[in-house]
Amino acid sequence: MHKLLLYLIAILVAIFLFLPCVEAFNLYDYFPNLVPGQDPGQPDTLYVVCQNQTASSQVLQVRVKTDNVSTGDSIQGFSVVLRMTVDQPGVTLDTTTATTYAGTALSNWEFLSSDVYPPNSDPSVFPMYLTLGGVDFDAQNMLAAGDYLLANLVFSLSRSTNICVDTTSVANIFDPSDTLTTVLVTGGSFSNVIEYVPQWRPACCGPVVPTLSQWGLIVFSLLLLTSLIFYLRRRTSTI
Repeated sequence: MHKLLLYLIAILVAIFLFLPCVEAFNLYDYFPNLVPGQDPGQPDTLYVVCQNQTASSQVLQVRVKTDNVSTGDSIQGFSVVLRMTVDQPGVTLDTTTATTYAGTALSNWEFLSSDVYPPNSDPSVFPMYLTLGGVDFDAQNMLAAGDYLLANLVFSLSRSTNICVDTTSVANIFDPSDTLTTVLVTGGSFSNVIEYVPQWRPACCGPVVPTLSQWGLIVFSLLLLTSLIFYLRRRTSTI
C-alpha cells in the first residue's frame, strides 16, 4: 500500500511538471525592468495584409514596419492582443506556434507564443481574442529598420467568410493589476528596455469580388450602349 501511494504521488508530480503552462504571455516575465517609453524615430506601424481566400482557408499576415535604426533601438520583444470577428459559422483558427510563426522574421526567436485568450478557449468561437508574443536576446535576430512579417493567422473555413481584425486590451486574469495590450519592446539589454505602443491599421479580409479593369469598363460600357441602340431601333420599327 505504501509503494502504491508513492507511485501515485510520482505520477501526479510528473503530470504537474509536464502540463503546458496556461498563464498568458507576459513581457514582464522576461524584462523585470521594463518601463514605458517613446518610440524611437517616427511611429512604427502594425498592420494586417489579406491573402487570397480559398474555398477552405484564409491567411492573414500580421506585419510591422519600423524605422528603428541603431542596435539599441531594435525590436527584441512584442505583445499583440487581437480581437477577431467573422460573419459566417464554421471558422477555426490554427493557434499552434509552428503555423503562426512559420516563415516569419521571428522564426528563430527564443520565445514565441500564440494563444486564444483566455487560455484553452475554443479557437472556433467568435468574437475571438488572440494574444501573440515573443522575446529574443540575440542581437542578430532583433528587428532593425524594415518591414517584417510577424505572424500568420491561418483560418480553416466551411464557406466564404469575412474576417475582421483589430487590436485591443484585455484584463490579465492571472494578475488583476496587469492589462494585456499591444506593445513593442526595444533596448538591447536586460537593464535598459522600454515598451511603446505602435500605430495600428485594422483590416477586414474576405472573398475576392471580381472587378473590371479600366479597359474592361470601357468594353462593358460599349456593350451596354450597343444593346440600348439595338433595343431602341427594334422598338421604333414595331411602332
